[in-house]
This record gives sequence, C-alpha cells and structure tokens, in this order.
Amino acid sequence: MTAPSDKPRTYNGNLKNLPPALEPLTALPYWVLWRWEKRKGKWTKPPYQPNGQKAKSDDPATWSTYDEVIAVVDQYDGIGFMLPEHATPDLDGCRTLNTGASQPWASQLIDKSKTYVEISPSGKGFKVIGLAAGDNVQKKWPIGDGTSLEAYRRTHRYTTITGNQLPGTPQHLANIDAVVDEVYAEHEGRRSQREGNGAAAAEGASLEGAADLPPMLASLLHIPNLGAGKSQPASTDLAAAAPSSSTAKTSPTPKPTSQSRSSTRRSSSSTRKSATSTRPTPSCWPATKPQS
Repeated sequence: MTAPSDKPRTYNGNLKNLPPALEPLTALPYWVLWRWEKRKGKWTKPPYQPNGQKAKSDDPATWSTYDEVIAVVDQYDGIGFMLPEHATPDLDGCRTLNTGASQPWASQLIDKSKTYVEISPSGKGFKVIGLAAGDNVQKKWPIGDGTSLEAYRRTHRYTTITGNQLPGTPQHLANIDAVVDEVYAEHEGRRSQREGNGAAAAEGASLEGAADLPPMLASLLHIPNLGAGKSQPASTDLAAAAPSSSTAKTSPTPKPTSQSRSSTRRSSSSTRKSATSTRPTPSCWPATKPQS
C-alpha cells in the first residue's frame, strides 16, 4: 500500500542505538510502537503492540519490552514510552525546522530542566524527559503563534521517542518535578486570570446594555445596595413602610346635620355600587417608589 503523499516526515535518530540517557528506560516494559494515521483530516500517532493490535495507555498488558518493539520497528513510524513513573513537558511548534533555532520561552524551559531533551518526530518541537514522583499531571496550554506546551507526569499517556538528542543537553535523566510544578502553576494561573477578566468584561457589557433600557427594566438588572456601609436590620417589613393607622394624623369628621342625613341615605346605595367597581390599593405596597 502506497503511503499518502501528505504524510508527515518523521525525524528519528537511531532507534536501535538510543542515547545513554535513555538506556535505563530500555530495561522497563513500558514500550509501544506508533504509526501516522489520519483521523478526521488530522494526522495522529496511535500506539500499537508488536503483534499489530492497538495498545492501550491504561492497560500495561498491552505494553511491550524495548527489544520486542525494536524487532518490528521497521513496520512502523516510530516507538514510544509510557509514562506511569516519568514526566515530559512537550514543547510543540517552537523549533524552526530549517535552522534548528528555538523560541526563547522554549530555550528557557529546556535550560531550567537540566535533563535529557530530544527533537520531536515532526522536527518542530522538543521532548523534555525526566524522572518524577509528583502527582498526576496531564495538561495542554496554547502559547501563541501556533505553539503550545503540554505537560505529562505519571499519567496514562505515552511520549514518542526519537533518540534524536538536542545537542548540549545532559546525558542523563534528572528529576523534573519542580519544573513541572512551576510550569503548571504559571500557566494555570494565566488561564484563571484570563477567565476572570472575561467574566468581568461580560458583566461590564451587561451593565452597559442596561443603560439603554427603560429605567424600570434596568432596575431589574441592577439593584444598587442602598444600605452599603450602614447598619441594617436583619429583615424589612414592607408593610412598615406605609403609615400606620394608629399614628397617622387625620382631621376630625364633622357630625352630619339633619339636612344632610336624607341626602346621605339617598347616596348610600349609589356609593355601595361604585365601591364594588373600585379596588383599593393594598396597604402592603410602598407609598413611594424605591430610589434608583
């Protein structure tokens, strides 16, 4: 079968003779194979067993020894190593393929790690590989301009192994827990800050929109705290806002005269009829409108 013409090129080193820093890994049964496969228009690297069946990141029974994968590596595009006991920050898109130059943020992280680093299969990134004892981490953060940073530690993932070591990096695997923790704290902090700023902007936009609404509707969206800084009772009785009948001052009602009694009787029936068509305002409604 002819390989697709747009299949990515793979930049492997000598997989059958890995750098000294990776020799301790060859004694562990955490190895898989991988090949380029296109899914939904995107190239992926699913893991395989030497027998041709898919490997599972969460099933050690599907992992193999280094010797087992190397025996059939020519049938695949590369090899990989599971990470139940190790860590690897994955720096993607930060290396210029033609010149080998790396972006400043990537160079700083590599220098800080002080462990083995290799060039990724695409040739456009780096894999920082080290020992770890910290908690599980599995995160990805966009950096900008098509670059990204992923961090995996003691998790159900595998990292590709190219054996194509970045010149000048150590010939050993160092513990990189502190680096992973620092990366996690920095980038999760930035994400939280962005989300917080976004929520504040959305709230500000909603209040600006309320200014264009009629006053009555706008008051439903934003009710000011009129009692800020003042001591208030635990609850407020709305009925108390209206004057009490026992305290309201009223003018004395004049006594009816003999001439007015007859007219009063004549009007009483019409008064009763009109009273049934007019509903009084409930006494629990406030006498005045609330302040805006």
